[in-house]
Amino acid sequence: MSAHARRTAGPADRVKAHWDDFKCGKPGQRFEERFRRRQRQGHNPLAKIVTIVAGLVLLMAGLVMIPAPGPGFLVVFPGAALIADESYFAARLFDRIELKGRQAARNGTRAWKHAPPVLKAAVVALALVLAVAAGLGLYVAYFA
Repeated sequence: MSAHARRTAGPADRVKAHWDDFKCGKPGQRFEERFRRRQRQGHNPLAKIVTIVAGLVLLMAGLVMIPAPGPGFLVVFPGAALIADESYFAARLFDRIELKGRQAARNGTRAWKHAPPVLKAAVVALALVLAVAAGLGLYVAYFA
């Protein structure tokens, strides 16, 4: 999408275009590429501060929501992306985290495939117990 088309497109179209650019990036370099594109565009200092603050708010809200049932990681990701748009250090950090996360996911998937059914059942039961305990803890914290 051209720069003019991005300016005249609606917010949903711009978000989709940014997501498509990000998705096509090479893992481990996506955030840094976004940072460099953002720096080439140029913007005012107030926009930079607002973007970082919005990113921090989303990131913290997402981290709080991770243990609770719901979209915790879906809130963490946009917060991290906003911060990485404005900070080279954060962009490099999130690229490294992405690579480590992908490696951990591959290792976990491989281990899960080769685990005996009894171990899988125990892991699922433990996850359910932890989810119920987290829900109970949140209920007690907010309503008791």
